[in-house]
Amino acid sequence: MKRYIALFMAVLMALALFACTKKTEPTPSATATPEPSAAVTALLEDITTKENGIGYFSTGTDPFSREKYTIVWLYPRRMALMQSIADILTEWGEKLNYELIASTGDGDIDLYIQQMELYANQGVDGFLLNFDVNSRFRIKEVADELGIPYVSVLNSVRSEEGSCIVPCVTLDGYQLGLDMMDWLYENQETYWGKKPDAAEVGYIGVTWSQNLDLHYRYTASEKKFLEYYPGNDANVFSADGVVGKMDAQTGYDLTAPIISGHPEIKYWFIVGVLEQYAQGAANAAEDLGVGANTMATTVNSDVLCGMWDTGYDGPFVSCVAVSPAMYSAPSISALLAIIEGKATFDTLWTSRRAPGDQYTVYNMNTEIVTKETYKNYFAGIEETIKNTQW
Repeated sequence: MKRYIALFMAVLMALALFACTKKTEPTPSATATPEPSAAVTALLEDITTKENGIGYFSTGTDPFSREKYTIVWLYPRRMALMQSIADILTEWGEKLNYELIASTGDGDIDLYIQQMELYANQGVDGFLLNFDVNSRFRIKEVADELGIPYVSVLNSVRSEEGSCIVPCVTLDGYQLGLDMMDWLYENQETYWGKKPDAAEVGYIGVTWSQNLDLHYRYTASEKKFLEYYPGNDANVFSADGVVGKMDAQTGYDLTAPIISGHPEIKYWFIVGVLEQYAQGAANAAEDLGVGANTMATTVNSDVLCGMWDTGYDGPFVSCVAVSPAMYSAPSISALLAIIEGKATFDTLWTSRRAPGDQYTVYNMNTEIVTKETYKNYFAGIEETIKNTQW
């Protein structure tokens, strides 16, 4: 039993490293892996001792004392993050005695649902589902009818009244919006060399209004911008990606006319609720000659970290880093707990449940990273996982 409690703690350490740091100054990279803070240690103790929470591992169950499970990770469309989650879930399957099947509907919800039904008929043991926001009720109805345990990853599923009706591992979009704008404002002198006059500063939020989890990132960052620049309402612009695709070209096409149409604005803060939107918006700023006076940020880190790996040094300056381990650990733990009868929708993460929610949204901790700090962030998580005694 102690072996599996140790495993649980190590995996949680991976998802929680640096979780308490909400602001990151661009500083030279260090080579040593940072120690977890006292606050992170307290968080781990709280999760493991006060409720079953993610705590499938804390029950002392030996994964190899049972038959191997088959778990399906199913998502509506291809994105780098989806593949990263699939990779780490596959790796963990070798240690937790399950086989992972990763599959996508490639933007076709009918195909997505057909795959759910196909895998159910094959006798899989559980689903990790990335719900398409526009088809969430249809997907939930099918999942419930199939009767196979499932957990939502990334997108919450809420009733028309706003209550969470499927346990979900995701991010607190509203808090992220506040954090991103705080970071942009507090680091502008690092990138621009000064704090410009308020009248010269504009804000563009590239959102996707059909998904509230994403749209809250925009509404909160806009609110925070106006707190920093009261009266600057005329310099606030919304670009809604629902008119295009979830890609960089859409971010570019929506942002370029705003920038070119407002030469009186000399400096731009840009928040993209998706990485691809922020990437396209940053490219537009560079092409229009204002890259040096633009700071773009976003949530998730696969795209930008890949750009930094190849030497990128443009206006896309930071991102909210989310290791795939942070999505994967609570998701697979919850699903395994449900499969084995150690948890239900109602008993998962009860201390985290928000008032009015039927079931719990598990909001992860995050950190904003830059080109100077991202390698340390991920190296710390990788080192912890590598040293885990599975």
